[in-house]
Amino acid sequence: MTLDEWLNDQGISGAAFARQSGIGFRQIVFRYRNGTSFPRPENMRRIIEATGGKVTPEDFLKQRDSTRRTPTEARP
Repeated sequence: MTLDEWLNDQGISGAAFARQSGIGFRQIVFRYRNGTSFPRPENMRRIIEATGGKVTPEDFLKQRDSTRRTPTEARP
Protein backbone atom coordinates (compact mmCIF):
# COMPACT_ATOMS: atom_id res chain seq x y z
CA MET A 1 0.00 0.00 0.00
CA THR A 2 1.42 3.40 -0.89
CA LEU A 3 1.63 6.17 1.65
CA ASP A 4 -0.85 8.16 -0.44
CA GLU A 5 -3.35 5.28 -0.37
CA TRP A 6 -2.92 4.84 3.38
CA LEU A 7 -3.38 8.54 4.09
CA ASN A 8 -6.48 8.68 1.89
CA ASP A 9 -7.94 5.56 3.55
CA GLN A 10 -7.35 7.07 6.98
CA GLY A 11 -8.55 10.55 6.03
CA ILE A 12 -5.29 12.10 7.23
CA SER A 13 -3.68 15.07 5.55
CA GLY A 14 0.01 15.15 4.70
CA ALA A 15 0.53 17.98 7.18
CA ALA A 16 -1.16 16.06 9.99
CA PHE A 17 0.84 12.93 9.17
CA ALA A 18 4.08 14.94 9.17
CA ARG A 19 3.29 16.20 12.68
CA GLN A 20 2.02 12.89 14.06
CA SER A 21 4.86 10.77 12.67
CA GLY A 22 7.63 13.18 13.60
CA ILE A 23 8.71 13.69 10.00
CA GLY A 24 8.10 17.37 10.53
CA PHE A 25 7.52 18.92 7.12
CA ARG A 26 4.44 18.41 4.96
CA GLN A 27 6.54 19.08 1.84
CA ILE A 28 8.59 15.97 2.57
CA VAL A 29 5.43 13.90 3.02
CA PHE A 30 4.11 15.33 -0.25
CA ARG A 31 7.25 14.10 -2.05
CA TYR A 32 6.89 10.67 -0.48
CA ARG A 33 3.21 10.54 -1.48
CA ASN A 34 3.84 11.32 -5.13
CA GLY A 35 6.96 9.19 -5.44
CA THR A 36 9.45 11.96 -6.17
CA SER A 37 11.49 11.24 -3.04
CA PHE A 38 12.44 8.07 -1.17
CA PRO A 39 12.45 8.23 2.65
CA ARG A 40 15.73 8.08 4.53
CA PRO A 41 16.01 5.24 7.06
CA GLU A 42 14.86 7.30 10.05
CA ASN A 43 11.78 8.60 8.23
CA MET A 44 11.06 5.15 6.83
CA ARG A 45 11.01 3.82 10.39
CA ARG A 46 8.60 6.60 11.36
CA ILE A 47 6.32 5.79 8.42
CA ILE A 48 6.28 2.08 9.24
CA GLU A 49 5.49 2.81 12.89
CA ALA A 50 2.84 5.45 12.12
CA THR A 51 1.06 3.20 9.61
CA GLY A 52 1.25 0.09 11.76
CA GLY A 53 3.40 -1.59 9.10
CA LYS A 54 0.86 -1.04 6.33
CA VAL A 55 3.38 1.04 4.32
CA THR A 56 6.80 -0.57 3.86
CA PRO A 57 10.03 0.16 1.98
CA GLU A 58 8.90 -2.31 -0.69
CA ASP A 59 5.83 -0.15 -1.32
CA PHE A 60 8.06 2.83 -2.07
CA LEU A 61 10.18 0.75 -4.43
CA LYS A 62 7.08 -0.47 -6.28
CA GLN A 63 5.77 3.09 -6.49
CA ARG A 64 9.09 4.35 -7.83
CA ASP A 65 9.24 1.58 -10.42
CA SER A 66 5.67 2.23 -11.56
CA THR A 67 6.27 5.96 -12.06
CA ARG A 68 9.36 5.52 -14.21
CA ARG A 69 8.75 6.13 -17.88
CA THR A 70 9.39 3.39 -20.33
CA PRO A 71 11.39 4.25 -23.44
CA THR A 72 9.32 4.88 -26.50
CA GLU A 73 9.46 2.30 -29.23
CA ALA A 74 11.80 3.08 -32.07
CA ARG A 75 10.01 3.86 -35.29
CA PRO A 76 11.11 2.22 -38.54
